[in-house]
Amino acid sequence: MSCAAAGSQSNKQQKMGAMHFIMIGAMVRFWTPVVLALVLAAPAAADMKAADAALGRHDEGGALAALKPAAESGDARAQIALGEMYLAGRGVERDSEIAVMWFRRAAAQGSAEAALALGLVYAQGMGVEIDPKEAAKWLRQAADAGEEEAQAKLAGLYLNGIGVEESDEEAFKWFQRAAAGGNPDYQLNVALMYGQGVGVDQNLAQSLTWMRMAADQGLTRAQINLGIMYYQGMGVEADLAQAHAWFALAGGQGDTQALAARDTLAQEMTPEQIAASARLVAEWQPRMNR
Repeated sequence: MSCAAAGSQSNKQQKMGAMHFIMIGAMVRFWTPVVLALVLAAPAAADMKAADAALGRHDEGGALAALKPAAESGDARAQIALGEMYLAGRGVERDSEIAVMWFRRAAAQGSAEAALALGLVYAQGMGVEIDPKEAAKWLRQAADAGEEEAQAKLAGLYLNGIGVEESDEEAFKWFQRAAAGGNPDYQLNVALMYGQGVGVDQNLAQSLTWMRMAADQGLTRAQINLGIMYYQGMGVEADLAQAHAWFALAGGQGDTQALAARDTLAQEMTPEQIAASARLVAEWQPRMNR
């Protein structure tokens, strides 16, 4: 079966993007555009309840009026929500400086969510000048507090040497911590790093384990990669029925590359193996780990 590599990539992309036995260029998405979501988590204070109710009826002016006194009284959740409104220009003129001020106030109280927001603001230049070192500082604070997204973003900084000294070992450490929470994209990154030996000793059995975790949650790229691992016997005994089943599952989500791999593989299989694959597909249920 042909496993033609995707087009030319940078050295860093090649480092994480395509293990030699993986035909999918599964990329780590470091800085995709982010819209900070305005979410109030079961607030107890009257002002916060009023803000929550206003947002529920799409009354941004009412939410703003309720959030300001709560934020000024030191409620970190209100400070974050107010910062998000200023950053996005929701119910108020957009003002990144005011947004950063409120995020900083919340972060000073130990809010991991606020630290993550600051990290993203400085990493992406969301109304401020891009500052990789400042981004890394705030992402590290959020990551140390257990914020999974911050852990994954910090891993990306270490992998690429952005704002921090490049370190594959640190990148692997933070990706693994992030993946422990069950996010399939982070699990896929750990699988790829184990598979290629980036930041950790190469271990195909561990790569298979993490790849299966992501594939079981329905991540198409992981399902295709898992199919190839079973086809080539990488970290597991070769099993054409398993390989065919994973290609079929990915193809069922509309991936044309997976469908082509499934059809090509079927030409090498016996009727019994194809029947076994069909049973595996019929029995498979997604396992959401979050």
